[in-house]
Amino acid sequence: MTKAKIKDRIKNWFNLSKQYLFTYKNGFFNLSFLSNSPEVIIESGIKMPFVKHNKKEQKLNLDSPFLNGFTYYANLEKGFWVFYSNLYFKNNVSFSPLYDNQLPTDFFCIAINLTENIFNSSYYFFDEIKIENNTVNFIQPKGDSIYCHFKGSQTKMFTIYINKKWVTDNIFTSPLSTTSTKELFTDLSKKFINYKYNKFLFENVLKEFENCFEQNSGPDIFTLKKISFLFLDLFISNVTVNVGIEKHKVDLYTNLKIKKVELFLLNNLYQKFPGIDFLSKKFKVSPTKLKNDFKKVHQTSLLKYYQEKQMQLALKEVHKGGFIKDIAKKFNYENVSKFSKTFQKYNNILPSETH
Repeated sequence: MTKAKIKDRIKNWFNLSKQYLFTYKNGFFNLSFLSNSPEVIIESGIKMPFVKHNKKEQKLNLDSPFLNGFTYYANLEKGFWVFYSNLYFKNNVSFSPLYDNQLPTDFFCIAINLTENIFNSSYYFFDEIKIENNTVNFIQPKGDSIYCHFKGSQTKMFTIYINKKWVTDNIFTSPLSTTSTKELFTDLSKKFINYKYNKFLFENVLKEFENCFEQNSGPDIFTLKKISFLFLDLFISNVTVNVGIEKHKVDLYTNLKIKKVELFLLNNLYQKFPGIDFLSKKFKVSPTKLKNDFKKVHQTSLLKYYQEKQMQLALKEVHKGGFIKDIAKKFNYENVSKFSKTFQKYNNILPSETH
């Protein structure tokens, strides 16, 4: 064995050892896992601390200081796997995929992640890009990067893995396969793509997908195949590219700081907007950078974001009943007219018209 090969083997071994460690950087606990193929992901997961494997149900149960929840998996046919995960994050957590150079890596990944938390901030970050709910991620082999989830979020993940041979045998040979479909799987410059999807087209499929795992003692392969093929067909037939997603790329440290600003605002919705200068001093960032970074992440200004969330809460207060004047005062609006105007701007209705 040459020195170069020995060096590569040592480098590969050192890289793989990271799956048994965790690091802390930029406010996130980083966990690593082997990601060459779905089978390798499962094998890597079984070996992780705080993980219990239920072979009959094909389920990994996780309960660690970082997160808890579960992941179901099923191999539907050669080269075609499905995963369903439901995870609660106890801390800010990022996941980094690892690859064993001695193993093949030829699986495409198609995934939908649905994130919820008490602040209705339904998104997570992939490689420092904000990923909203109601989008599909298409990832080529070795196209994945760091996934970041915030403390307190609950995330459901619906994932299909198909390898290159399965794509060639089943998609490329289909008479319905278009040039754009083939380019999706062959354009090596598009390692990761985020697509908008029609919520109403997908929601029933996702619900069936979830029920198929959770309501059985083991995966129902026949039903899962039917649902997964429909999922794949919907993905190929109905998605449209979310153009310009790279424009909103912000470094991980900045994302975390913006998240802290967001949570501060959401915890103080009954107060007056604190102002840019106050927020910049509190979070130790210049006013200009704070405004620019917040807009990159949320595609709106700090004030508009605050007012929108405030008026969403105000709508709930109005539905509970009570005098508009008292509700306006509760949100620190001394002028009822100004409160009603702001309320209408974000809710498309005057507070007096909701009764």
